[in-house]
Amino acid sequence: MTEETIKNFLINASYFDVRDYEKQAVTPMVKEYEKNQWSYMVEVMILTIKSLRPSEAEDGNVIDYKRFESELELWKSYRHGMNRNLLYSTGSKAYENYFSEIDESIYSRIAVIVLTNQNFQTIKGEIIKNVLFSSANIEMILEALLLAKLLFLILGDKSFKYEDIIKNLKDEAINFSQVELLSFKDYYKISEDKYEKNYKIEFERVRINLISLLNDVDISNQFLTLKTCLRVLKAKEDKEEIKCENLEDNNFFISGFLGLLNGEIESREIKDLNFIESLSTYLYKLRKGRIDSTSLSINNYNLPDIFNYKEGEVFNHPLLNRSEIIYKGNRGGFQMAYVKTQTGIYRFVDL
Repeated sequence: MTEETIKNFLINASYFDVRDYEKQAVTPMVKEYEKNQWSYMVEVMILTIKSLRPSEAEDGNVIDYKRFESELELWKSYRHGMNRNLLYSTGSKAYENYFSEIDESIYSRIAVIVLTNQNFQTIKGEIIKNVLFSSANIEMILEALLLAKLLFLILGDKSFKYEDIIKNLKDEAINFSQVELLSFKDYYKISEDKYEKNYKIEFERVRINLISLLNDVDISNQFLTLKTCLRVLKAKEDKEEIKCENLEDNNFFISGFLGLLNGEIESREIKDLNFIESLSTYLYKLRKGRIDSTSLSINNYNLPDIFNYKEGEVFNHPLLNRSEIIYKGNRGGFQMAYVKTQTGIYRFVDL
């Protein structure tokens, strides 16, 4: 796998998010800094990347959850869009629909875990832990696991035959038991005993639906992202040309996956494009073990209040590093500040 492969995934996924956010934005972007602005999906992808740490013990790159939670606390003030699962997931808290609601940000989080790891057992453990951080929805857990396996297989060999992919995914679904899932019980925000149904029975029911799908018997309206990725993969093997705009069902992960398969970038109309491209280089170095974990250490997690600084003031932030307030003002009854950093410009809202 090359650095270009990672770049194809990140930029296509980010471009989809830019277009999608433009459609959903309640108020227009009024600052030049927000031209081609992405939503929380890309923001969460970035903070997940910033939380990855090389680990010899785990034979790969794993999430540092102290950093991850600190990044999420900061994200609450600069986010674009709404994600209730994440807003209520830091600390020991959990969203009230923890067991039922699908958290779409997981699609951006699992992607970077796969892109930076070459050991699937490491990937598998990190995927389960990270999904459980914000959602214990069984469909989401199983789909995330199989999307991770699918991406892992394609990264290893783009010439993989469709039927071999299906066999590998089916084996993963069959062999992943509720016992293995519940071995991660310490990562649940709410005990499975609090689930309104029987969690173990529900797990088996959803897993049967997944295995049926892989046997080409679609008996449920579940796993929509996985279904689309498999459809795209089959079309690619049949030499059919598929573009993002031709897909009825599309999202962050699917767009990235399609860009990876096609080996091309649909558009570079993305905010802070140079930074997104630099992330590809960084992820590739992480994957190849070329990043020293000590260089990523943070000793001080006491985050300063952005609004204590004046316009034009420069300061050092534990998570953002060198930062400069380039604008402060009021909009819609909220105090706002735009902060320029080495990685781009953030819009903070004083909530």
